[in-house]
Amino acid sequence: MLRDYQRQLAKDILSALDKPGARVMVQLPTGGGKTEVAAAVLMKWLADDTRARAVWLTHRQQLCEQTEARLRNWGIRAASVTDGWRTGTPAPSLPGGVAILKAQTVGRRNRAFHDVWARYGPDDILVIDEAHHATAPGWARAIDQWPGKTIGLTATPWRLSKTDGFDHLFDVLIEGPQVVDLQNAGFLARSKVFTPPPEDRIIGGVVGRDGDYTERGIERTNRREVMTTKAVWYWRKMACQCQTVVYAVSTGHARNLALVFAHDGVAAKTILSNTPDDERASTIANFKASKIQVLINVSVATEGYDLPDADCVMITRPTQSLALYLQMVGRGLRPKVGGGSCLVLDLAANAEVHGLPDTPRSWSLMPRGEPQAGAPLAVRCHECGFMAHPSLHRCPECGTDMGKPCPRCQKFRSWANWHTSLACAYCSDDLQVAIALGEDISFGDAPLVPNPEPTHTAFDQDRAPLTALYRATGGGEWIEQGAWLTDSPLSEWHGVTIDDNGRVATLDLSHNGLKGQIPDALGELNRLTVLDLGGNSLTGRFPTSLSNLKHVEWLDLSHNSLTGRLPPSLGELRRLRWLRLNDNQLNGPIPQTLGYLTKLMVLRLSGNQLSGEIPWSLARITNLAVLDLGGNLLNGEMPYEMGRLKSLQELILSNNNLTGEIPAELSRLVNISDLYLGGNAFSGGIPSRLRDADRHDLNTLSLPFVN
Repeated sequence: MLRDYQRQLAKDILSALDKPGARVMVQLPTGGGKTEVAAAVLMKWLADDTRARAVWLTHRQQLCEQTEARLRNWGIRAASVTDGWRTGTPAPSLPGGVAILKAQTVGRRNRAFHDVWARYGPDDILVIDEAHHATAPGWARAIDQWPGKTIGLTATPWRLSKTDGFDHLFDVLIEGPQVVDLQNAGFLARSKVFTPPPEDRIIGGVVGRDGDYTERGIERTNRREVMTTKAVWYWRKMACQCQTVVYAVSTGHARNLALVFAHDGVAAKTILSNTPDDERASTIANFKASKIQVLINVSVATEGYDLPDADCVMITRPTQSLALYLQMVGRGLRPKVGGGSCLVLDLAANAEVHGLPDTPRSWSLMPRGEPQAGAPLAVRCHECGFMAHPSLHRCPECGTDMGKPCPRCQKFRSWANWHTSLACAYCSDDLQVAIALGEDISFGDAPLVPNPEPTHTAFDQDRAPLTALYRATGGGEWIEQGAWLTDSPLSEWHGVTIDDNGRVATLDLSHNGLKGQIPDALGELNRLTVLDLGGNSLTGRFPTSLSNLKHVEWLDLSHNSLTGRLPPSLGELRRLRWLRLNDNQLNGPIPQTLGYLTKLMVLRLSGNQLSGEIPWSLARITNLAVLDLGGNLLNGEMPYEMGRLKSLQELILSNNNLTGEIPAELSRLVNISDLYLGGNAFSGGIPSRLRDADRHDLNTLSLPFVN
């Protein structure tokens, strides 16, 4: 059944087709129902004239079969007839019905046999699916020779070329409702777009002849870990529970992403252009049944292909094509059960160039010309990574300020505007006139040159989380309380030092009698480099808000009574060099994401109740000098990858439940001086290099009894 807007579009198209030789382009957002609208037009057209015929052009075999099924559901006689079309003959026709043809085949046959449309007349209709491709030479030649009326369907009448449009192929553009209108009506899901910080983004490279980045150029421009391990880490941080469709750069990139997901224990599968139909169908069925969580493709899911709904769309491909960008995000905008939104992880920050999925857009058949310079069409919240419209004063996701007023006219300007130009769009013209007239320009006390981030004094910004810590941990009974909760500068508070900008840089309250739970507010001290709360009586779960401490290099919560699991978000603390969580009551597995802490030199997790296998990803931390996992409930085999830790000096795995053989790769640990493996259930022999207890380079060698 047609929705009201689809019914109106069908009426508008039928009205436009009244003109002889009419060529109509129809724009409707991805998920808006272009096929349904065209089917309604064809059903009416073919019913009114039983001699009429139609051709439907599309560009993939799967789309031919898919379109045939959907038209037949409308009661329209339709058949995919490309395979039965003999070379040197006119294109097949279906009296009173629709012949579905592959556009590439039409272009090739037209080159050798110019009268491909001999069986069609002026009252017949040519429907072009994904009509933004219609400017390709083969397609355009076939359209020019078509004797009847033409309907082009697209979500994005937009070309990479700035000097070419669609005005030479179509006479009329009929626009459907905007994405935001369909979202407001409940026909499309809303989206939440997030992008990582600049250092973790995938960027473009060489631009090819088509005006977009080449696959090889993207791969050569970016570091491998940014395109694979960091991409998967960002997904784990943002969307680890979501059914996800991933858009990869190339076939090789898709396969590498699948391997990294698999290494992290995530069920992931690729569907590529050469994936056999039965395997493709099986993969999609398993994705629908949640047996596969991540579905990775390169381009098969961008145009018209019926992929199942996904809670998350992850884009790892930078593109200069607005059409490609909207097709990728559009695949996640089907309405969700319960009215939820689609999470879009834009790892290439395409939204800064093309805007958000629901950004209103004006379409035209004319060439688009050079884009106007200016601020990004979407701006990133520097706290949570949410991509928002530049006009918003606060981040809708976390409430962080997104800009500040112009000091002269007090009009709000986003941080992106401040970065782009110091001239205010509202008052700069008046300012230039005033300067030309020699007037005295006064801005009061506000600075002319803005700071790109909100500025607060340490007293304003950091006093509140320190106060919350004091009250939550029995500050009145601390051993040392010097100046806490007084009006004294924070630098005089016991255990607190500040940096050159007046922000709290270190907080050392170790062995100070703290009791109770660490408050979430402590995560607001986002300029901390040192946090040491070790040797107290802290309880409760490890607060996930500490993942906001992106500058912290030393984190010590050892010798407390913390419980619960280690959060995967610990992997976000990329500057960590010392992490001490030993001698608590932490349980559950060691997160794979700790492998992203590549600057770590000391990792102590001993004396807890951690279980499961030792993550192989810890072998990525090649700077590790100390790895202490002793006295837990770890099981399984020791990862052979540990032999990569060439900087390791102290390895403690004693008193766990480890099994299997001691990896021979441990012989590669040339800098090891203290090795504790006792109290496990290893089997097999001891590697030869470890067998000699008199090795001069080992201070301590504690080996198990081996069966």
